[in-house]
Amino acid sequence: LKAVMVFTSPDHSNQSVSVCYQHSHTSSGKLKDPLSPHLMRVSSELVETRYLQFKDTGKHVVLLDPLPTYQGNDQFTPITIKYTDLGYCPGCITMRDTMVVSSLEVQETNVGRKVLHVRVCTCHKGDREHEENG
Repeated sequence: LKAVMVFTSPDHSNQSVSVCYQHSHTSSGKLKDPLSPHLMRVSSELVETRYLQFKDTGKHVVLLDPLPTYQGNDQFTPITIKYTDLGYCPGCITMRDTMVVSSLEVQETNVGRKVLHVRVCTCHKGDREHEENG
């Protein structure tokens, strides 16, 4: 299972969705930790999670592999998704529309894809008022 978060607007589609510089780096300019630029954190008790970054585009990818093999009707794996940059500084993503594209691959062949539109925010009331007045 592979998941990548992307901006939905054509104006931002070529940009990588990541944690802003202010929240991912220390005051001396170093990364707080190796995963600090990754906005989306994915975890499951049943699957190993790896975080990758495409060198050509800078996009961050989360890879869950290998998925468990199931017998019978129980064919689901619980997965938790957490977003790490929820502030309202100028570099944050809170006012830009995003989506998570998940693809299921078997032996490097895409066998399924789902798109989930995501709005990352910390102030639901403020976002709603901004949309209503904007």
